[in-house]
Amino acid sequence: MKPVEDLLFEKGLPSDVAAEKLVLASCLNGRQALENVTVALRPQDFSLEANRRIFETMVHLDSAGSVVDRVTVVSELNRQGHLESVGGAAYVASLDEGMPALCNLDAYVSLVRDKSTQRRFCHTTQAALEECLSGGTPTNEILTKYETVVGALSAERTSASFKTPFEVITRAGGIDTFLHPDQRRGVPTPWPVLNSMLVGGGLMPGQMVVIGARPSMGKTALACQIADGAASSETGVAFFTLEMPDQAILMRMASARAQVDGLKVTRGYANPLERKTLAEAFTDLADEEKTRLWIDDSTGCTVPAMRAALRKLTAKHAIGLVVIDYLQLVETTGGAERRYEQVSEISRGVKRIAREFNVPVVVLAQLNRESEKESRKPRPSDLRDSGSIEQDADVILMPHRQDGQDEHSDVLMVDLIVTKQRNGPLGRVPLKFLKRYAKFIEPETKSQVA
Repeated sequence: MKPVEDLLFEKGLPSDVAAEKLVLASCLNGRQALENVTVALRPQDFSLEANRRIFETMVHLDSAGSVVDRVTVVSELNRQGHLESVGGAAYVASLDEGMPALCNLDAYVSLVRDKSTQRRFCHTTQAALEECLSGGTPTNEILTKYETVVGALSAERTSASFKTPFEVITRAGGIDTFLHPDQRRGVPTPWPVLNSMLVGGGLMPGQMVVIGARPSMGKTALACQIADGAASSETGVAFFTLEMPDQAILMRMASARAQVDGLKVTRGYANPLERKTLAEAFTDLADEEKTRLWIDDSTGCTVPAMRAALRKLTAKHAIGLVVIDYLQLVETTGGAERRYEQVSEISRGVKRIAREFNVPVVVLAQLNRESEKESRKPRPSDLRDSGSIEQDADVILMPHRQDGQDEHSDVLMVDLIVTKQRNGPLGRVPLKFLKRYAKFIEPETKSQVA
């Protein structure tokens, strides 16, 4: 195989000039063609500078409400001082001279777009090669950065398209899917009363589910129970823990399962029966046939890094739920400087993961101090650092301790408030929080729906 430099010298960067000229010619022959092309292509998708300038001029004239033909394009190029640089009026005239309207314009547009993507990929790989050779950038940063760029290139190839009602119904699984929603079940939580409030009886594919609370309110305990319950019911669970190491997460799950005080065990105070019960819980967790759980406690985790990890995991295992603990600890890869913009970027990325992998994503989030200062129940606007979290979330759950309790008590009454649910009811689910086991259970009461 020839070296890259030789191939580049012989062939140049990928392009299809003939297809570019046919696309431009079609734009000169009708406004409908121009509208179709501008949906799919941008000026930078054309490899030749001349073709790029001509297309920019066409788009400018069309947006100004002017007719787009060879006369108006030549006139505008001349006014801008670019006519000679594109080859003069003769080149513009040659584009559509004697050419009939194309019936397969989409095929030529696709060729131009594909070559543009290949050129940009070449530039990306060249930049990545230079960063690797320079030796000044950490490997993880290089991989994360270019995974993001390549992912963006791949996403751009999936163009938006309208669907007819028939296509929507067919993809959903038929009319019965809408008539019998009980056939379309979500991932259930460990609390039946909460499931009865959630549309689909649980956490639905594609949903971004936010658990928002102040520190020490049981966010991680809730997430661990949801993950453990799903993983024990033949649902594959990917758990990203950014705050606690994987061993601490497993200890929480085992303690909740065995109802053994994990703190006593770590301090060496547990009796033989407690150790035996906890060992059985760990044995069940370690059995991959009984518990389908994968934990990632990598530091410096970003949304692209999580997406890449999920792609590798889903290539081998079926995943039905993703848990992220917690959102404000996810690092950004973009250039946003303000914290508000950074968290908004992360929130949108988490939402895209839910849609891309078609699984519910449970993401924990911190609240600001407003609800504490005002001695009131939390609300979605209390989510810290960004209003985008509230906008992107499909379901928001907020644990809130009921008033008039001793905070040092081993058992606390907590209202799990459903403060947002698209197309579903809001309300609260009373739960008991067993602090020593880090476990939530349902008392014998019913939810109160708003």
